[in-house]
Amino acid sequence: MSSNPNLGFDPSSFFYASGNITPTGDARSYFLTGGDLLTVDEQKKFASPYSGPSGGGFGAPSGGYGAPSGGFGAPSGGAPGFSAPGGFTTPGGFGAPSGGAPAFGGPSGAPVASAYSYSAAPRPDHALQVAVRRKTVNNGKKTLLRDIDFNVDTGDFVLILGGSGAGKTTLIRAILGESKAEGSILLNGQNLYTNFAALKSQIGLVPQFLTLRLNDTVQNTVMDAAMIRLAGAFNKKEIAQRVESVLAKVGIQELRNSLIGQLSGGQKKKVSVAVQLVGFQKVFICDEPDSGLDAASRKQLFDILKEISMSGKIVMVITHYPDDAINLFTKAVVLAKSTTDKSGHLAYQGNIPGALDFFNVKALQEIMLQINPPYEGGKGLADSYIQKYERMVRH
Repeated sequence: MSSNPNLGFDPSSFFYASGNITPTGDARSYFLTGGDLLTVDEQKKFASPYSGPSGGGFGAPSGGYGAPSGGFGAPSGGAPGFSAPGGFTTPGGFGAPSGGAPAFGGPSGAPVASAYSYSAAPRPDHALQVAVRRKTVNNGKKTLLRDIDFNVDTGDFVLILGGSGAGKTTLIRAILGESKAEGSILLNGQNLYTNFAALKSQIGLVPQFLTLRLNDTVQNTVMDAAMIRLAGAFNKKEIAQRVESVLAKVGIQELRNSLIGQLSGGQKKKVSVAVQLVGFQKVFICDEPDSGLDAASRKQLFDILKEISMSGKIVMVITHYPDDAINLFTKAVVLAKSTTDKSGHLAYQGNIPGALDFFNVKALQEIMLQINPPYEGGKGLADSYIQKYERMVRH
């Protein structure tokens, strides 16, 4: 299997066998049918640092992920889980009572059976670590962002909230690496800015304004994206299988032969999500994906994005309708523009109940009323909340 320059990394690094990095059939099958692959570093993250007293997986006494024995959450049929003596992928089942490969859920047994110790392996504390000291323009004369620090874990569904001019789009571009800031963006412990060629393919953007070809079909649109990102790692039959699984996951398989120009706004947004999901992206950034959609379509789209985050990815969303998904978001990042230095600052980052309490509001939309300036209908309390958050962090 050769490395694909469009991936930015050798796809064989996603598979582990006998202490060496090799491709396996079960892992490939898992990805092609809609699953998300674990890098070796991510495998280590779930290995022995979390083991139970008998060497089992992830806090279990002798088995997988919270199970007394067997595979990842399974009551029986598996050898000990992620960090057991049988190694990473033993005859137990990843959530199955028997059979399959614990690491990937494959149906045909274990790709490996040898032991490997991860106990001394370094592990990033968070999947995504954002540390922006400053982001300037005009040769440093104007500062758009200052002191933006937050961490995001795999599976998080993150709301990015902020008023006009607070720096939401600037932050997105910094995380994407499109417009580098002073500081660092770490993805699984690796610096995006110093390893951009290798990591850029792992962060995808669903833009506010779609750039899909209106005279192309849904199937061809997603297939073209898949060929660009996966050719060289998978053959055409496998790529077609991956496309089919993504169409089903996003709920647009029945639209496969429809022209993009014939779709509704909500359907086009789903296609845009599918175009990003078809590759190896670990982080999805969605810039107002719900703009122009009715309430029912917004809810459906948010449900899809939440499902994507729960499949082992990070999803970050800018939206003007945050309360539509208040029960889905796991974290909020709130930016506010200071009246003193005219820069965007972090006014809060944390879970959703904490955000409501911090701003003393009952709905996420009301946060905007607190921090927006009076000329935009707000109370003009941006500086107060920036300072409040700084004090909270110091203590």
